[in-house]
Amino acid sequence: MPIQELIPGPNPARDDIQQTAFAYEVVGRYICNNWQEIAAAQGSGAYPFDVVVIGAGMFGAYCAEKLYRFGSASALRILLLDAGAFLLQSHIQNLPQQLGGKIGGPNYLRMRDDASGAQNVIWGMPWISNEAFPGLAYCVGGRSLFWGGWSPPLTDADLANWPADTRGYLKGSDGYANTAEEIGTATTTDFITKSALFNAMTNAISAAIPLDGITEVNEAPLAVQGAPPRSGLFAFDKFSSAPFIMDALRNDVSRNARYGVLSRRIFLVPRVQVHRLNLTGNTGSISGLGAGIALAGDGIINNTNTISGTAAGSFGIDLPLTGNPGIECRTGGASGNHQVMVTFAVPVTFTFAGVTSGTGSVTTATGSGTTTVTVNLTGVANAQKITVTLFGVDDGTDTGNLGIPMGVLVGDTTG
Repeated sequence: MPIQELIPGPNPARDDIQQTAFAYEVVGRYICNNWQEIAAAQGSGAYPFDVVVIGAGMFGAYCAEKLYRFGSASALRILLLDAGAFLLQSHIQNLPQQLGGKIGGPNYLRMRDDASGAQNVIWGMPWISNEAFPGLAYCVGGRSLFWGGWSPPLTDADLANWPADTRGYLKGSDGYANTAEEIGTATTTDFITKSALFNAMTNAISAAIPLDGITEVNEAPLAVQGAPPRSGLFAFDKFSSAPFIMDALRNDVSRNARYGVLSRRIFLVPRVQVHRLNLTGNTGSISGLGAGIALAGDGIINNTNTISGTAAGSFGIDLPLTGNPGIECRTGGASGNHQVMVTFAVPVTFTFAGVTSGTGSVTTATGSGTTTVTVNLTGVANAQKITVTLFGVDDGTDTGNLGIPMGVLVGDTTG
């Protein structure tokens, strides 16, 4: 069953619940948005985004969730972007018998991308490093879906050269203490501290230090259950940032969607790579983002336009997928005939095309399996906004529906 659009109306969402040979992809659709919905969220009567968080991994997703929670009094609007996509709802060790395979890490450590791309589905290299490392997990929740549970706070010596206000915050009740409660490392691990072996080893090591740079002995801050009757077990809800951001997104839908996306406060768009920040003025304030969008029906599109025959011949008018729609100002004749052409960066297939809003109908749609899809329309009325939708667009990687908006106003040349 298609999910209804977040904008109130009878039309199904542009991205239906997708299916693979093995699964229904439900959760990803319930928490993620596409770029068309972000454009709609900036429509008339909406407020601009106050914060754009680049990266929905271990830290980005957590920060976005906190901004949503603590920014409710100010109605902060948050846009969260990630180059990856939704992978798991929770930590990999929370799943029955785990997953097996190699999804939990790359094949080998690297210092830079070696043209092997993202290894094991999601692990990629974000920068050139002077040290070999696993890379980053390009997915919602990032590395927090895989971390091992070791969470040591910085010592006083580590923090000695940090700003005083930062040191005060980390050592205060809202810092390490609060984080330890949140991730499950706060409870004393009595299953270790009460053992004779632990005490004997602690005394022996304490007597030997300082030794080879070791200056102190402390209990390991493992995120495990530390109290009877089941102390020593890793928690069934091992911490990751994914459930935090998922809960915030669904909370937003339930509380703030009275006017659809116009009134919502937090959005998550996957498969977006931010290439640059657009600056303006002498102050260098940020006016926008330069981003590449890899969702089917978004980033794989090179151009969309409408072509109509006139006395001057046939020529194209660009139809942008976001922002103000392109305006078809030429008459389609007595039958209201127009032609929409969509050019993709790679060959795509689609199942069918239809008019999903406005007055008009599709007579033919050709080009499945190529980079250019041609949709012929008839009965297109004047003075309206029409949306032509390609259903089941598949570029070999992603599948989704693509809505192409077009304004029709004969004689208008200014938009």
